[in-house]
Amino acid sequence: MQHNICRLSHSLVRWQCRSISTQSICCKNAFSSRTVYHEPISDEEANRIVRKLSKTERLLISQQLKKYEREKGGNGVGDVPTLTSNQVKSLFAINLTPFIGFGFFDNLIMIIAGEYIDNTLGVMLGISTMAAAALGNLISDLAGVQLSLYIEVWCSKFGLHPPELTPEQTVLPKTSRIIAAGKLLGITVGCLIGMFPLLFIKNDDDEKDAKVKKEKVTEGTATEESTVTEEGVVTAVDIS
Repeated sequence: MQHNICRLSHSLVRWQCRSISTQSICCKNAFSSRTVYHEPISDEEANRIVRKLSKTERLLISQQLKKYEREKGGNGVGDVPTLTSNQVKSLFAINLTPFIGFGFFDNLIMIIAGEYIDNTLGVMLGISTMAAAALGNLISDLAGVQLSLYIEVWCSKFGLHPPELTPEQTVLPKTSRIIAAGKLLGITVGCLIGMFPLLFIKNDDDEKDAKVKKEKVTEGTATEESTVTEEGVVTAVDIS
């Protein structure tokens, strides 16, 4: 009886050792080979694991995950979803509309301020028209810094919101081209519309040129009359 108990205990020990060695081999294979699969962890287990990590460890894991996603997308392993038609329209509109407002107010303020400076400080200080335009551009840039905030708020009130893009979609070349095209077209249209004050500003250059020509003609006529008068006086003196 005692012999059988000893044999049974010996068998249990051998089974436990075999189980432990099998587990160690499985664990080793789990880390060394990708063919060994395991059940996915639940949200509670993931939360528990994250809470046990330190701040430095969480940062390192986050960096490695981002690096893995970039390499996965760059190597073509992951399928990057293309932009849908609604995403393209929303992305184009959200970049087009604000820049129309930027260009409009930039040209509008620059023209009005430059004209006012040219007619006031330009006369008082004798600065050129280009200097007055540069000062007007300075004022429009300063105003644009503050107006940009209001323009973005107005766009959001009109229902313009950026589309929801994945991190992979934001780095697509197509996304960059759509953003650039919207901004370039918006600033062009806005600047052209902002030139409308020129329709109400009188062009004084023609008047100035006409005035200068008139003064030259008057001076030339006066010079000829004085010459003729002097010659007549001299002739009269010679005859006498």
